[in-house]
Amino acid sequence: MTEQYDLCLSEQAKAEALSQVKREPWSSRAKSGMKHLPSGWAGTGEDIRRFLLEELHLEPPHHHNAWGGVISGAVKMGIIIGTGRYTKMRAIKSHARKTEIYVRVREHEAFLNPDQFIQLQQELKSVEGFGLKALADSQGILKKAFKEDKL
Repeated sequence: MTEQYDLCLSEQAKAEALSQVKREPWSSRAKSGMKHLPSGWAGTGEDIRRFLLEELHLEPPHHHNAWGGVISGAVKMGIIIGTGRYTKMRAIKSHARKTEIYVRVREHEAFLNPDQFIQLQQELKSVEGFGLKALADSQGILKKAFKEDKL
């Protein structure tokens, strides 16, 4: 079979797959489970997958691609926020490909409007190195922004 290349059909197939994932009870359980990540937690989708499977004992999805839909949904819901920083995945089957680092958003931050999320992302991206020091700094950035009523 010859590989097909068509952006419109590809976008349509993506929308159909994401729609299927959203309708499944597993997706809701996975997103609810992400709320158990501590506030300020930083990690990758792979780390979230391990947390949900190993710590919360969530059953695996019907298809491995469902993880991407759940992570995207969690970003849209404001459960986690992308930092714009990337690291390599550790699972052997992932072949050390790059993946984004996310931060767990505190409950009151989940209600920020899109402009506030963009501002928060830019501030997190500006933190050099985004490691443990940056995680601590990100808490300071958030506290400062709330004190100054920027968020």
